[in-house]
Amino acid sequence: MKKTLLGLLLIGGCFGLCLNTATTLEVNASVDPNDWELTRTTMEQTEAGLVFSQTEMGTPDNHAISILKVPFTNTESFEITFSVTMDEYVASGRSANDVWAGIGIMGAPKFINWRNSVTYGLAKDSPGLFTRFFNYSGDLRYEGSVYQGDYHTTGRDDPNSEVVDTWQLFSGNASCSASSDITYKMAYDGVSGGKNFYNCYINGTNITDLGQASFIDREIIFPDDEIYLLIVMNTQQDEFNQLSKVTVKSINGQSYAKQTPKEEEKNSDPTSEEPISENKQPTGEQNKGCKGAASTSVFGLLALAALFAKKKK
Repeated sequence: MKKTLLGLLLIGGCFGLCLNTATTLEVNASVDPNDWELTRTTMEQTEAGLVFSQTEMGTPDNHAISILKVPFTNTESFEITFSVTMDEYVASGRSANDVWAGIGIMGAPKFINWRNSVTYGLAKDSPGLFTRFFNYSGDLRYEGSVYQGDYHTTGRDDPNSEVVDTWQLFSGNASCSASSDITYKMAYDGVSGGKNFYNCYINGTNITDLGQASFIDREIIFPDDEIYLLIVMNTQQDEFNQLSKVTVKSINGQSYAKQTPKEEEKNSDPTSEEPISENKQPTGEQNKGCKGAASTSVFGLLALAALFAKKKK
């Protein structure tokens, strides 16, 4: 009887361990160009990260577009660290220069339907949060808009709320250089009246602290409970402009810098920690959680085995 019980405990423990490990896995961004839809863009993995390079200038229909076709499955939080090389943006006048880079946290693998028309595509058919970044005389500015069907500008509880399919949520100065690393995050961490809502952060600062993103409907903006990454560059055709570049340093804590020969040699050493492969592996923190769970489960099972063996004697 004791042997049977011990066997069941061991089987149950192993099953629980496997289940715990499986549920902490998260799909990471692929470095394989075949997993990306690239339009007027090239992609290369370098020691700095994933470099997306614009190949053509021209507006309004010559956007350089990169869409990751492999989705992220955690809509609670999405974070990307990147840098941009782009010319200065000038809003209007004779010197107007329409140059910007954009990050889309999308609910479908699509470019934004920014014209919002039957001819060119409806905004609600490209759900997501799209944020543009600008170089204002060396300073970083930003502007973010939601693309969501049936969006209530002042919340569903307001009977007088305007209902639209796209709406600008925020804009401002990021208080950093346009050439510096940018960490942009969208997190479902706001709480009001017992309900959660989204906040957005740039370099750790909440840029929606007045609730600008609180009326986003999670179920509508991410209809399949998945996030697709969209990277866009826009450069006005002019002889004084240069083609832009976006370098993705990390996503959700996972670095995308290409390893140097020394780092590859270290990772090939069986005594060193097992490196994380290019795709569909746990992130650093999640991997630690898996190891911790494994250690705890194994030691617990050994203790139970020892206890039963002692009682049998």
